[in-house]
Amino acid sequence: ADLRTLIDVVPFGLPSEPIEDAAERARAARIERGRSPRVLKGAHPAIRHTDRVLLWGGSLLDWQDPETLITAVARLARTRDDVKLFFMGVKHPNPQVSPMAVVARSRALAESLGVAGTHVIFNDWVPYEERALYLSEADLGVSTHHTHLETRYAFRTRMLDYLWARLPIVCSAGDYFGDLVRDRGLGRAVPPGDADALAAAIAEMLDDSAAQQRARAGLASVADTMTWSHVVEPLRQWCADPTFAADREREVVAFRAHLNESFKASRWLKRTALRLGVKEGDVEALKRWGPVRAGMSVRNAVAIGRARRKARRQS
Repeated sequence: ADLRTLIDVVPFGLPSEPIEDAAERARAARIERGRSPRVLKGAHPAIRHTDRVLLWGGSLLDWQDPETLITAVARLARTRDDVKLFFMGVKHPNPQVSPMAVVARSRALAESLGVAGTHVIFNDWVPYEERALYLSEADLGVSTHHTHLETRYAFRTRMLDYLWARLPIVCSAGDYFGDLVRDRGLGRAVPPGDADALAAAIAEMLDDSAAQQRARAGLASVADTMTWSHVVEPLRQWCADPTFAADREREVVAFRAHLNESFKASRWLKRTALRLGVKEGDVEALKRWGPVRAGMSVRNAVAIGRARRKARRQS
């Protein structure tokens, strides 16, 4: 009745690989290229070893609200100089992808508040394979948004990186991850657009070591349930035992049966070749050869068409 046998949810997942391993691989690659193994603390000219880094994972998008975050950081900067907000990517590596309007507004706001380049840093872009280094050197993961229709349906993949890194989170409330942060104690979720509440939450999470430890324990617990190997389970179960809509079931089952029959000869040929000592890699290479690939495409189209016609007659 709830259509769960036909429709299920598989969210984006996070890597099973520990972030420490990914960071070490990225660090070694940077050293091999003659670059510093560090990327933020003590490496960026505006970030000292002792500074506290707020990391905005990913790019800046118009339906997000970096401006309230910049305002909150500027207010913190009046009384402390160790809080640094780092935006990972504001300039897409593809020159045909123009920055959204929020990028210019955010830069202008940071300039007007006197924190651009000192407390608020706009980075061009971070290569995906190096993101583990930035996550490992940060103190908090941040994400803020407006109250917006997009918020209701958003599943912000940058937040998964914070989970992967066990990075305490300060974010806006009102979306999936805002609720998760609040309910599982992963950091602090504050009302959208409230710069004062945001500044207070950031200060608390930076200065309260007990709160940080509780957040990391919660992050570890939640992250273990959100790796790809876990989140694809509904898809795995459906593939192992598919269910079809009642009005199509007879036709689909018949179609699959006829199609399976059509490929018996191909499967027999491959099994025979393997038994005779032909390597599977050679078989696959042959299938990628142009004339063979073209022949297979024609064979597949004919088999699918024949199976579909038989299934329709049978149903």
